[in-house]
Amino acid sequence: MIDSVSGILKVKDLSFAVVEVGGVGLKVFISLRTRDKLPAVGQAVSLATHLHVREDALELFGFADAAEQDCFQALISVSGIGPRLAMALLSAVQVDDIVSAIAEGKVDLLDRAPGIGHKTAERIVLELKDRMKLLSKGGSAKAIAAMEADDDVYYALRSLGYSQSQARQIMAKIDPELKDVGDRLRDALKKMKG
Repeated sequence: MIDSVSGILKVKDLSFAVVEVGGVGLKVFISLRTRDKLPAVGQAVSLATHLHVREDALELFGFADAAEQDCFQALISVSGIGPRLAMALLSAVQVDDIVSAIAEGKVDLLDRAPGIGHKTAERIVLELKDRMKLLSKGGSAKAIAAMEADDDVYYALRSLGYSQSQARQIMAKIDPELKDVGDRLRDALKKMKG
């Protein structure tokens, strides 16, 4: 997994940047908010990243800070939310507002982003409400640990042969009280079988 990229900013476009790292230009898809925080072309830049793997492509998504990266990873864990849709939401709404809207169940704030309708916004709130309550109450360390545990559980399920949609659906059903990766994986596997 590529967790961050540091190098020289070569291109700054509306939806992507090109960062030259060791003579290689990496195209990194970004939100409008991250774009606004980028330095001028030719300057040094560092971005937190997420490598999205598909059958036909490897796509790198970049973020100005870890909070935006964590929010993105939480959003793409929701069934039906891909990385492009998550970036659209991050471009339209501030990370703190997304966290608060989900934690408080404010669907109307989320459906402002292009491509996110009312039903999709409801699904985001339903699947992420417990995780975002931890963030909105200042429990960011706990929430980040839970998100990292969920990443580990997701990849473990995928390596066991479960499809992307199966893994995401079952992860939404894991007991939110469980914090340890092993406990969360065991709970997911129980729910898969039952």
